[in-house]
Amino acid sequence: ADSLSSMPGGARDYAILVQRMTTTNMTPNEIHSLGEKEVKRIEGEMRGVIAEAGFSGSIEEFQKKLDADPARHFRSKEEMLAYCRNIVMIVEPQLPTLFRHIPVLLFGVRAIPADREASTPTNSQPPPPDFSTPGWFNLNTYQPEEQTKYDKESLVLHEAVPGHIFQLTLAESQKGLPDIRRFYRNSAYIEGWALYSESLGGQLGLYRDPYSRFGRLASERFRAVRLVVDTGIHRLGWTREQALKYLRAHAPEESPAEVDRYIAWPGQASAYKIGELRIDGLRQRAEKQLGAKFDIRDFHDAVLRED
Repeated sequence: ADSLSSMPGGARDYAILVQRMTTTNMTPNEIHSLGEKEVKRIEGEMRGVIAEAGFSGSIEEFQKKLDADPARHFRSKEEMLAYCRNIVMIVEPQLPTLFRHIPVLLFGVRAIPADREASTPTNSQPPPPDFSTPGWFNLNTYQPEEQTKYDKESLVLHEAVPGHIFQLTLAESQKGLPDIRRFYRNSAYIEGWALYSESLGGQLGLYRDPYSRFGRLASERFRAVRLVVDTGIHRLGWTREQALKYLRAHAPEESPAEVDRYIAWPGQASAYKIGELRIDGLRQRAEKQLGAKFDIRDFHDAVLRED
């Protein structure tokens, strides 16, 4: 069977894993319902962006239109690398508008080696605390002609700045803290921050057209889909085919291998959206309580810094 809950004691084990990954007391059923609600909300926003682009069809038809347009794809790995490096250069000068403390951002953008690019997703690694070597934004440039441009701005925000590389470098640079607080990486916090970072693009010089805004929403929707599919498999007893059907309906741009990842790693896929929603909820609460005194830079300091 594909489900952890189908094994002896599996339902209990899955609930523990979800609690550990999300750092909340939400039940798998609550997470499943939240995921469905988020998918519906985000798809409503996607339809608004599609209308803004002057297109009258469905989300699926709009994606197919973009996929069929050569101008929305890359012609080479080099073009793809240059495109993402340019996004970094747009974002970095804007960081002081959202952050009081900016770490040393010593990192490069490079392609994942050809011998493993087909099976390795885009990822990031911060520089070591002594900056003896650079950090890297490792970009999957496999079959660039098949990859779309519209989702790359949100990808750079998530993996590099102000997402993973920014966050982890800032944490490691705080010398007066115990190592566990500088280097411990909890999924809900790390992935929640990276997904939240994708929402900051409009204030960092990005999302200037409806296509990149559509890409951001597609990325967010994918993380909401994960809530539904992970809990669907391991709590509700979905088969692999049921999970693939839902993925195709609500995140057709993603690889079917995603479902196999959720089967093999129960609960981890729930961390992203739960963490992001918690950070966004805290921001809304702070904005409401502080009113005119609210400063986004102070809020981000409170989320990211421990001193």
